[in-house]
Amino acid sequence: MEMTYSLLIALGLSMDAFAVSVTGGATITHDRLKSALIVALFFGGFQALMPVICWFGGAEFSDFVTGYDHSIAFILLVLIGGKMIHESMTDEPGYPGTELEYIREHQSPTLRRGKRGMRSSSALMR
Repeated sequence: MEMTYSLLIALGLSMDAFAVSVTGGATITHDRLKSALIVALFFGGFQALMPVICWFGGAEFSDFVTGYDHSIAFILLVLIGGKMIHESMTDEPGYPGTELEYIREHQSPTLRRGKRGMRSSSALMR
């Protein structure tokens, strides 16, 4: 059963890293090779170190946390949810308008080329 848990954790971590890498790669506008190497180094390092650190930390603190695990999870979820609600109700001073406008203004040339390609292919279909 431990192998199943390990495989599921590995699958979840790899899907998370893939999603972040794709969105990060789509927004890089300059010095792509350097950015790709830095991102790969950090992802690889953290993906390797985090399970090891958590394994040792879990082994040390499991007896202490067992009695409070549900309360800790509840508090963390309330804090994260409260922060999300607060952010949705306040205006961030860094955005020139909506987030969609910000994305359109700062999108990478790759996304612009992709949109032009989609427009030209849809024009051929008419």
